[in-house]
Amino acid sequence: MPFVSSVVCLSQVRTALATLEMFGSVRMKTFISDTLTTRPEAAQHQALPRRLLNITLAGGQRPVKKSRACRISLHNNQENVLTQEPLRLPLPLLNSLLASLSAEGVARVANNCERVYFSYGDVLYTPGEKVNDIYFPETCLISLLGILNIRTSLEVGLIGSEGVVGISATLGIEKSYVHAVVQAAGSAIKISSAVLLAEVQKSPLLQFSLIEYINRSLAQTIQIAVCSKFHMLEARLARLLLTTRDHLQSSTFHLTHETIAHALGVRRVGVTKAACALQRQHLISYARGEIKILDHTGLESVSCECYQIIKDIQLAC
Repeated sequence: MPFVSSVVCLSQVRTALATLEMFGSVRMKTFISDTLTTRPEAAQHQALPRRLLNITLAGGQRPVKKSRACRISLHNNQENVLTQEPLRLPLPLLNSLLASLSAEGVARVANNCERVYFSYGDVLYTPGEKVNDIYFPETCLISLLGILNIRTSLEVGLIGSEGVVGISATLGIEKSYVHAVVQAAGSAIKISSAVLLAEVQKSPLLQFSLIEYINRSLAQTIQIAVCSKFHMLEARLARLLLTTRDHLQSSTFHLTHETIAHALGVRRVGVTKAACALQRQHLISYARGEIKILDHTGLESVSCECYQIIKDIQLAC
């Protein structure tokens, strides 16, 4: 397991260094002068349409089941929608990184945005696959897995509305080094990697936000590697459940034994034993993949200190 984490950590270190080299101190000075930007008034969030388009991810290599998508166009406050039902780009945006764009930046990328809906288990990227599109999760949750072989993996990142999936493409690095899979169904904003790369080059504020995010992601990956090496499975499972709860802001969610086993890098029988131990302590209820946290304080006491460390990393500005 440490081998998998080390490989992913190395790739993220390279990504972070490439980011700093790309943007440099001159652009940071520009960022300081451009930090104060005006934001439009918040608009009413509009619900997703019932069922719109089936989309294809990763350059048409793999269809996504029953996905919903709607192309967004903003011209003089008019909508040009390629589906039967209109969909507005919500302001403020549900993804905090995408919200760091200025109003002008949103207008520039709006014609190339799609809101997509992912089902549980949908795959965004596999290791070695070209990253054609970047995803800003809104209500979905994306798990990043380092893969050793077909049966052995380890979760090295969990991305929700605070982050972005496929961030290496903004640096001109086209290949994915992780297996990105949907852990909780929901919506995301999809943007072409080429379009976002062009926007990054124009926006010092977005550059700074991405550098901060890469730094936090690297710190989180390192902590997960440490946790996987030194902590017991029961404590690691508690950490995973608490982190999922924080991302989804819900005490009830769906996670199968297989998903948890892949995330923690263990066998399914180990997950069963650890989950049963938590159930005997009346900390969770778990049946057919449906998990409910019954005692938040008790579960935090069982979890290792890595939960709070990772939480602090995610909340860091």
